[in-house]
Amino acid sequence: MVNILIATKNINIIKRLTNEIITNNYDIRIGKICNNNEEIIDILNNTNIDIIFLDLKMVGNSLNAMFEKLDNNKKGQYKDSIIIMSDTFNQIENISRNCMVVDYILQDADRDEIIYKINKVVEKKDIEIKRKAIIRELEYINYNTDYKGTNYLIDTILQVYRNKKLMMENLQKDVYPIISNIYKKSVNTIRCNIRRATECMYCECDIKKLNEYFGIIDDERPSTKDVIYTVLSKIS
Repeated sequence: MVNILIATKNINIIKRLTNEIITNNYDIRIGKICNNNEEIIDILNNTNIDIIFLDLKMVGNSLNAMFEKLDNNKKGQYKDSIIIMSDTFNQIENISRNCMVVDYILQDADRDEIIYKINKVVEKKDIEIKRKAIIRELEYINYNTDYKGTNYLIDTILQVYRNKKLMMENLQKDVYPIISNIYKKSVNTIRCNIRRATECMYCECDIKKLNEYFGIIDDERPSTKDVIYTVLSKIS
């Protein structure tokens, strides 16, 4: 369930957004509605909100000051969580640089655009959660996240998570080119660095721990695909 906070003094915006969001969207609900800046901070500090629709007229140039009032443990949670609402493009460019702002809509945006923006934020948050989970799993089996190859592997696993069909084909043909484009490195560089990071992991990790983690016997070394499948199964 995605919890939405609508922050505006404009009752017409509230009615319209409420109607657009809740119609036939059973996984999205309006968690809170507020009409002043202090209440926004109180809600964010004391309630679990996923996305904030924030009227630009309410905050003006004070978004940074508002952000500083958040509890420290909440600041990371609300990164990339605000969708700015505005009746014009004025000020949007400046305020969109704030780390809490992920996107914007004009107040006459239609239902499809609103739902698209919500889904885009939800997907981005999900990817970040999965990235952290992948890192925890790789660190557990002694992958060194300071290595380029480990970071290439993290993004490889994320790509497969986002599109499971990729693993049905060939890593070097279908996945590594995506990572290659992200990092502006050759496919061979991506593959070799992942292999080196994995070789270092084998040297650092206790063999019994590896056998238990991958469910293997006779100290067999799992392939990169085995690593990807196993990590994904652990975080699913």
